[in-house]
Amino acid sequence: MIIKKISAVLTAALMSISLAYTVNADATAVGDDVKYTVEFRDYDGNLIMTQILAQNEAIDYSLIDTSSDTFNKNITKNTEIRFSSWSYNGDYAPGNITIYALFQRATISLDSTPERSEFYSKTGNINLDGLNVSILLETQTAKKDSDDQFIIESQEFNISSTCYTVPASLDSAFKDSDSSSVEIYPPNSNIPIYTYDITYYNELGDYNSDSTADATDASSILSYYANVSTGLKPEITARQKKNADVNLDGVIDATDASLVLNFYALNATGAKPQWEELLLKLK
Repeated sequence: MIIKKISAVLTAALMSISLAYTVNADATAVGDDVKYTVEFRDYDGNLIMTQILAQNEAIDYSLIDTSSDTFNKNITKNTEIRFSSWSYNGDYAPGNITIYALFQRATISLDSTPERSEFYSKTGNINLDGLNVSILLETQTAKKDSDDQFIIESQEFNISSTCYTVPASLDSAFKDSDSSSVEIYPPNSNIPIYTYDITYYNELGDYNSDSTADATDASSILSYYANVSTGLKPEITARQKKNADVNLDGVIDATDASLVLNFYALNATGAKPQWEELLLKLK
């Protein structure tokens, strides 16, 4: 689970925390024996179990299954809570005592979504540039504040680079069609943080729309750029404009013509170039 992966970061710090718990010095005398009452309570203060122990009898923490759904559950789609520790972990009761379950809570936030939903190859990875996913990890400690509440320590992590997609690649996404729905998952989670549609566009660089990006297209793009550079306003359709802006920078210029010519040259040698790979090299 998400918390199990991140909790290791905080383990060392948690081990050094001074523990806080509720102790009642009054013990119950049964005959010549002194008995202590040990109460276990959940995150909300509800009673889980009571143990009546002799003065030198060890507390049995194993009687409570902290791996159960009582302690570990999803609060919302993007928030889960897990058992962290007990507010007291000593072997013997110092008197009548109430021991509380302490939690770790992880909340995942989607801060921004991928910039691209249109792709120009049917192979390679699904580009997630622009995706920003963070996780806020809140750990309830055994220390208490002035209001007698357990102090919560917080840490935030950016997990964008470890998120994964289903389908896992463009090959799978466009196997049967030129469009696909993609789900983005945080690491170690089976609940998607975001779902969106992607499409395949196969006319990049093909200025004249003859199903091939070649030297003729490169020449047309360069001619358009030259005319614009001299102050002319050559006619261009929306489709031609989209196909000509090969590097996707919003400007049609000599760089676009050069990329189309490079694509054509690679294709002529049997290299089977992919636009996604060529665009990635520009970064």
